[in-house]
Amino acid sequence: MTNTQSAYKAYNPKIVKTKKIAGKSVISILRFFFLFGISFVIIYPILSMICGSFMSVDDLVDITVKYFPKNFTFDNYVKAAKALNFPDTLITSVIIFGITSLLQAFSCTLVGYGLARFKFKLNGLIFICVIIQLLIPPDTIMLTRYIEFRYFDLFGLGNLFGLDSINLTSTALPLYVLGITGTGLKNGLFIFMLRQYFKGLPKSLEEAAYVDGCNPFRAFVSIMLPCAKTMMVTIFLFSFVWLWTDMTVAPTLTTSDILVNMTYMIKSTMEDNSGGLVTSLLKNSGVVLIILPVVIVYLVCQKAFIQGIESSGITGT
Repeated sequence: MTNTQSAYKAYNPKIVKTKKIAGKSVISILRFFFLFGISFVIIYPILSMICGSFMSVDDLVDITVKYFPKNFTFDNYVKAAKALNFPDTLITSVIIFGITSLLQAFSCTLVGYGLARFKFKLNGLIFICVIIQLLIPPDTIMLTRYIEFRYFDLFGLGNLFGLDSINLTSTALPLYVLGITGTGLKNGLFIFMLRQYFKGLPKSLEEAAYVDGCNPFRAFVSIMLPCAKTMMVTIFLFSFVWLWTDMTVAPTLTTSDILVNMTYMIKSTMEDNSGGLVTSLLKNSGVVLIILPVVIVYLVCQKAFIQGIESSGITGT
């Protein structure tokens, strides 16, 4: 082959285009198998759990039954619902976690906006505290928080006037207090996300509001809050899901038997004396009942959640 033919083959547009298509096809196939493998690892246990929740004890001991039950039954859900005290605990949990998540979304938005837009002496120090809160595991400070709410005395005023401390752990107030003060579960992450979001917004929005006679708070409420609506929905969803599946903060700081959570579900099903097989069936059904409200909330808020994730864009500087 002459040099001219080699050069023609190397720079022939059809050959180059074919190579590009082949390369993209190989990359697409590899990406498909990679994503399929990840999806299988995540979805397979969930599907197995759902299928197992409809099985009877006979299906569990039948070696011919692997995925789909022969004796399809809803009895496991009836027993699990009774153990979890549905629907009372469901309604109570939705109300408590919903209010807590709303308080967290509002407080984190306010703090994130302040850190992003206002320059003051303690700005950097407060942001460092936010990062520290993000890094410290909740379990390490749980005992301290429990003691604070178990023997609650605001600034020591009760002790000063000879009054007894108040036990707040029998109510949902600890979750509300942590939510409104921006110190609740994962609040460090939420503040960081909102700070970065607000830093990515143009300052001309507030400047136009100031020209029209708005003060900083009015500009925040009228201009910035509507802009951050999707981000606030995202924060609300994150907060609600983490609280719903939490096994440390909510059961420790509140009366666990009024909430639907993983710890109480496992405790209730383990009290069954019918054997390990029945306990396994109840656990599968109980977990499905617990994650179902979270799935419904996500489906309702899916559009705003996706938009919030896209715009959370750690895009600020």
